[in-house]
Formats: sequence, structure tokens, C-alpha cells
Amino acid sequence: MTAPPLQGIRVLDFTRHLAGPYATTILGDFGADVIKVESRPDGDPTRHLRMGVEPPDADSQAFMNYNHGKRSIAIDLRRPDGVALARRLARGCDVVIENYRPGVADAIGIGYEALSADNPGLIYCALSAFGQNGPWARQPATDPVVQAMSGVLEVTGHAGDPVRVGVPISDVVGGMASVQGILLALYARRHTGVGQLVDVSLLHAMILTHTTRLAEYFATGAEPRGQGTAHSLVAPYELFETADGKVIAGSWAEDTWPRFCRAIGRTDLTEDPRFKTNVLRVRHRAELAAIIQAELSQRTTEQWQGSFHEANALFGPLLPISQAITHAQMEDRPAVVRIPHPVHGTVSVPNPASAVRLHGTPGGVRIAPALLSQHAREILLDFGLSTAEIDALGRDGTVDLGQDEVSHEAAQHV
Repeated sequence: MTAPPLQGIRVLDFTRHLAGPYATTILGDFGADVIKVESRPDGDPTRHLRMGVEPPDADSQAFMNYNHGKRSIAIDLRRPDGVALARRLARGCDVVIENYRPGVADAIGIGYEALSADNPGLIYCALSAFGQNGPWARQPATDPVVQAMSGVLEVTGHAGDPVRVGVPISDVVGGMASVQGILLALYARRHTGVGQLVDVSLLHAMILTHTTRLAEYFATGAEPRGQGTAHSLVAPYELFETADGKVIAGSWAEDTWPRFCRAIGRTDLTEDPRFKTNVLRVRHRAELAAIIQAELSQRTTEQWQGSFHEANALFGPLLPISQAITHAQMEDRPAVVRIPHPVHGTVSVPNPASAVRLHGTPGGVRIAPALLSQHAREILLDFGLSTAEIDALGRDGTVDLGQDEVSHEAAQHV
């Protein structure tokens, strides 16, 4: 197998919860050596975010989902020796990423100014809710707050009845933006020889997800509102009920409208003066939706699927998660992989990198989700510390060496 594209890139990861770990999982899947620095004594709080049915002494599935591909070391950053050790590690890394509130990393002693002074080539990604500057920069926020402030909550659901997007979308989008920023900065370093600060704001990233809703606002001056499943710019394109389920179906542009009509067996609609253009179809959206609903309720989802595929028209069934991840379309590019784990046995770990398939330099899950500080001794040896130095750090409580005796052969090179 050709070497993955980020082989040789070393990332020091101070992130926790979701947005940062999502980003570093992607980097790890494509070959980066990601060193997850966790706080003593409990590590990433997501390790303990259990669903009520998980063993109380096991890492949560929420943690394992987006923390494979990394090595773990737990350091007490409240101790001067812990901060000194973190800075020593940063000197040997290409990338540092943290998702503290602005000012916290500086107060600890691991902010951009301090670490870049030691390592001028360092790419330092600071991921936060609101960015590093501005009146809200130091305020706390997680996904629901960002969804509300970005306008995404307002355009989701029905007008006057906002609904939170059912996934932590701002964390995912922020994680993706962080990966983009890190890769861009690494590419720039090839030309300049120096690193830089990558400042990622979840709020800014989420505002840019509006795309067509921003276009709607710029063009009309009217505030976009939620429209249920209906598309804001085109009609028809929304959720309809079949005889045995629900589907999203519709038309995107003028050339797709005849295909849609052919799929539902109503080519006469193309000549109806109410529906001749998309502007008219949007104007008469409710009337058109009622006609379409009457037709689609007559047949099953599977029957309609054949008709829509034959007509090359837009169509997709409404699926729960269990069916989405096992859909026939995903057989060739699994959304979920099963990997061995040193304590939990075989666990199901969704691989976010699977959405990108590099055919020449592929990525993939290389390391199972680590136990807390599982790789501490291994990491410190890699950075040139002697066995005596490592033992001393363990004895005085600076580093947790408790897990480094656990056999993790099953977690390596899955």
C-alpha cells in the first residue's frame, strides 16, 4: 500500500469532546501521528459520556467514535513540570490543535505565542465557538448555542417553530474547517518555511453552511425561515408519503421537472400554467404538493424507486440510522468498521475519513481508541526522554503511566 498522505506529520492534540477530536481523527486516518494529550486524572470528559447501558468502567461509545487513530498520554498541566513536558513535546511536532476558550491555553502556558517561540515551523490550530477575538470570544458555547446564533436553528423545522439539527452539526463543520486550515497551513509552510496560527470559529463556519439561504436573503432582503422538508429555492423538492413509507423527491432545475413528472406518471403537469416555471411552482407550492402527494400515496417506496430511477429523477427513501449505515450503496465504502480493542473486544467505530477515498494514497483506521494514557511511555521514548526521566515523571504524578503496561497489540495497526 502506498504511504498515506500525512505520514511523517506529527500532531499534538489538546482537544476534547467532539469538534477537535473529529478533526484529529481525520488527520490520524490519513497517516498523521496524533498524540492525544489528556488531563489527569480523568482524561477527555467524553470518555465518561455513557448512554446508561454501557459498563461504568468502560470508555463510552461516544468517545470511541472519534478517537481512533491516536496515541494517548495523560499529563497534569496544572504542574509546572507538566507544562514544561507539553512544551517539549510541541517542539517535536508539526501541528498543535486545542479547543480551549480563548485565553485558557495562554494561561496554561501552551498558547500560540509560547509554543511558536520554541518551534517557528509550528502550525497551531485554535478551535473555539466564536474565534479568538471579538466581544463573545471568551464566552462558553457548545453546538446548540452555535446553531441558535448562526441562524441555522431559525431555518430548521417550520416557520416560527425552530428545531435543532439532529446531529451536532457545528462540531462536525468546525472539525472539517480545522482540517482544511491545518492542511492549508502545512502547504503554505512548504513555501515559507514557517508555521502560523489557524483560527477556527464554529459560529463563522456554521454561518457559511447557509449557502442557498444566504442567497435568498441577499436577493430578497427577507429573513429566511424554516420550511419543514421543503427546499427554499425550488419546488417540488420535499418529503412525501408513499403507501408504506416516506421519501424525498423533487425537481432541481427546469430540465429536471419533466423527468419528475414522467416518474410519477403525470406528464400533463408540465403543461399546467401554474407549474410551467420554477418561479410559478414555488408560488403554487402547496397546490403542487397536494397533487404529488395524492399520486405517491398510491404505490410503495420500492415501486416508486424503480420509476424514479428509470426517469433519472431525484428520489431517496427516508431511512433511520440503522438502515442508512447498512444500505447497499455503502457496501463498497463502509461507514462503519469493526476494530479490535484491548479492553472492549470488538467494537463498532464509525470512520469519518471514509467519506474521502484517495485511490493512490488511501487512509483508514490504523489504531483503535486508546485507553487513557495507554501510550505514555512509548510517546516519551519517541521524544527522546530516558527511562529514568519517564519513571520520575510517573512517580511525581506529572504523567500517568498506569496504562502503559496494558498490552495494546490489538489496538495497533488494525
